[in-house]
Amino acid sequence: MSFLNELKRRNVLRVGAAYIVTAWLIVQVVETLFPIYGLSDGAIRLVVNLLAVGLVPALVLSWVFEWTPDGLKKDADVDHQGAFAADAAKRLDRVILAVLALALGYFAFDKFILAPQQRAEEVAEAREAGRSEALVESYGEASIAVLAFENMSPDPEQEFFADGIAEDILNLLAGISDLRVISRSSSFTYKDRDVPVTQIADELNVAHVLEGSVRKAGDQIRVTAQLIAARSDTHLWSQTWDRALGDVFAIQDEIAAEVADQLRVEIVGVAPKSTRTDPEAYVYTLEARQIIERLRGAAFEQVHPLLQQALSRDPDYVPALETLVLLDQLAGDYGQVDPEQAERRWRENAQRVLSLDPDNVFVLTSLALYDQYGEQHEFEAAIDQLMRLIEREPNNTELLRRASYVLRVTGYFEEAVELAHQCIRVDPLKHSCVLQLKEAYMWWGKVEQAREYTDKLKARWNQPVLLHELLLLFWEGRPLEAKTFAAQLGLGERVDRNWPWQALPEHELGNEDAFRRQMAAAIEDYHQANDAYLALAIAEVYAAAGYADEAFQWLETSREDDPRNMFRSAFSPFLRGLHDNPRWDLFLQQLGLGHERRAAFQFEVPLPR
Repeated sequence: MSFLNELKRRNVLRVGAAYIVTAWLIVQVVETLFPIYGLSDGAIRLVVNLLAVGLVPALVLSWVFEWTPDGLKKDADVDHQGAFAADAAKRLDRVILAVLALALGYFAFDKFILAPQQRAEEVAEAREAGRSEALVESYGEASIAVLAFENMSPDPEQEFFADGIAEDILNLLAGISDLRVISRSSSFTYKDRDVPVTQIADELNVAHVLEGSVRKAGDQIRVTAQLIAARSDTHLWSQTWDRALGDVFAIQDEIAAEVADQLRVEIVGVAPKSTRTDPEAYVYTLEARQIIERLRGAAFEQVHPLLQQALSRDPDYVPALETLVLLDQLAGDYGQVDPEQAERRWRENAQRVLSLDPDNVFVLTSLALYDQYGEQHEFEAAIDQLMRLIEREPNNTELLRRASYVLRVTGYFEEAVELAHQCIRVDPLKHSCVLQLKEAYMWWGKVEQAREYTDKLKARWNQPVLLHELLLLFWEGRPLEAKTFAAQLGLGERVDRNWPWQALPEHELGNEDAFRRQMAAAIEDYHQANDAYLALAIAEVYAAAGYADEAFQWLETSREDDPRNMFRSAFSPFLRGLHDNPRWDLFLQQLGLGHERRAAFQFEVPLPR
């Protein structure tokens, strides 16, 4: 008997074929599943190597042993004249066919389901990477992150002064159009952290880093600054200033000018200069800004006296007036003071700012949001104003974030996403930029992208995403998880009312009685509280659950209770199920957001290309 015939008789060739096909199928499954569970490419290579090595023992065992009706026996001990020999071969043939069928099924699944999804994701990632790379390449090496300056003062409470000087230098550099400057939120992330400059450059995608220190003793200051070529971690320039406190503005101007010179950036027009004021007014304003940055709406009682001190020394100091406008806006929004009183004050101070600085971007942005958009519902005028401001300051992250919000709630989702992406490119680690992008994708109905940025918020900032997480689980067809999540939220106890969100998973699970009971409880609470937000929530849940008649009834109730709230909530993602209903555009027309009006309004987003 020839060797080949012996291989066939002992089923070695069949075992080899079955092993190879099975191993291929295992590798395909491993390549799909391992990345999902965070396993590295090394784990995949280990499986491939083990399967390759295992082929030889499998062939040897098939040569030495034979599977019989009595179990595994050595080939030499088996009578090959019996019928079982042919049966064994047939069994192996059936195994091979079954494995081939599985392999063919997986191939079809991969080609027609997984591959298109992966290609779509790769295209989206490539598009976004192309945007970022195009922006970076357009600036070449002219990019910089200004880190928080180290406080070297004897008094640790002077940390705000060191931070303020660094931030003002950052703002001066940001005024140079040919220089890409990472915003404060991302640059200051590395404060008090021992992170190599090369890593900072990589994470922020910049070529240079400016770091320094500040020492303040009485009315004398020492400021040291050094410019670093970040990728090679080599110092390009360093200088120290020992001067009186009143010279702090000149020091900032000199640092900004020196950085521009070192980076060979041409300054078009007048070079950015610090706003001069009384030194003590400057210090009070820096301290106020630092407290607001830390406490936001709860800062009013601490910050208001500081700003009054600053303005008593220089009534026309624009940065102090700007900060006062922001403080009153936050205090009114957070309920620290009477909202009407707060609004009256910030509007008065906003007009004072414009009388001193007619092109002030912060105040013009606020008025566009509060007046043209919020009060008058003239979204065209508001968007036109915001686009003009972005053309002047395309790297102003607060402007980008707020403009993205206006575009999102007015239904211009693609443009809202574009501005939010720009916000992240300028300030990669800024929480509110990532949050705004997540919101834009959510309102647009882009489930995969919304999930991606929702998970980023949870991973990096431990940000509770509440209702949008619930809606994502609903959209993703995960009602049991949505029900568990809703129960954990404790939404009813959170505000001492029966909010309707827990009802949504019940509907998806087919528990209509539970759905109706929870909706009835929310409706009863509405009649007791007459809360427009609760009316809107009821409408949104009915819309998401497919109850169009009830949804439109409660939308009208919400509109009558609070037209402003309804105006900025009309394109809520919970209401997407109503968009194909004939009544939808009529409802939008009643709000002043009809399709024809929005389609007739043309604008361009003036971002760097």
